[in-house]
Amino acid sequence: MTWLLFTRDLMLAFRRGGGTWGTLAFCLIVFAVFALSLGPDALAQQAPRILAVTVLLSCLLALPGLFDRDFEDGTLEQYLLSPTPLEWLVLSKLAAFWLASALPLVLLAPLLGAMAGLDGAALRPLLAALLLATPTLVAVGAVGAALTLGTRRGGFTGALILLPLYLPALIFTVSANTNDDALLMLAGMLLAAVPLCCLITAGLLRLVYD
Repeated sequence: MTWLLFTRDLMLAFRRGGGTWGTLAFCLIVFAVFALSLGPDALAQQAPRILAVTVLLSCLLALPGLFDRDFEDGTLEQYLLSPTPLEWLVLSKLAAFWLASALPLVLLAPLLGAMAGLDGAALRPLLAALLLATPTLVAVGAVGAALTLGTRRGGFTGALILLPLYLPALIFTVSANTNDDALLMLAGMLLAAVPLCCLITAGLLRLVYD
């Protein structure tokens, strides 16, 4: 069941126009706006910070609707009736979302960084920080998606509620090039966020049908 859900979500993400391709397009547009606004010299200096914020915000773009499709077509109710623990199914959905929507953004970042004039020494810590921060944001975002499931303007409400939880990942990602401890903090946040958020998300999803 877990593997079937994982492969199903991957296929739906790549087929759906607003999923993977939408987040990549948003990332490119935002980076292009910064590039045109700052000019080549300022862009080269601020590129690590701009890339970090752009990629993380693009990753958050699709998170509010993480469970909406399953809720509307009744699939979510079947998850609750499945013998597989709901926490594992949530983890499967988060893994599929990260691979389909977040990982392409992380892989795009070095290309954009090279276009902005960054060398390998600047790109390596940024790439490592993004690989650690994006799963954390996805896990935290799942809590917001479950918390506001079925409500109007749920994505906006969830983003406001969880904004304080997003900020540490954003701050440490932006400072990864200058702070040696930033990657350790991001790794610790990842190890704590994923299991904890899976438990909380599963509990919130159960409350929807109670």
